[in-house]
Amino acid sequence: MKNTKKTFIEKDSPRSLKKMELKRLHKKLKMDLKFDPDNRKLKKEYERVNNLLKPKPKSKRKDLPKK
Repeated sequence: MKNTKKTFIEKDSPRSLKKMELKRLHKKLKMDLKFDPDNRKLKKEYERVNNLLKPKPKSKRKDLPKK
């Protein structure tokens, strides 16, 4: 029997949030970091949300010429 991967999605995970909610969360985390810059957990969460908000680069794959 193959090893099957179990997936678990939290309702509050940043991946499931909408873009506007992500922006609000980003702003809140940024403010929290200003007051507590040494908090590693906050830094990690901020980086994760920040990466989710960044636009993904489009692939620069050229179209193949038709034969």
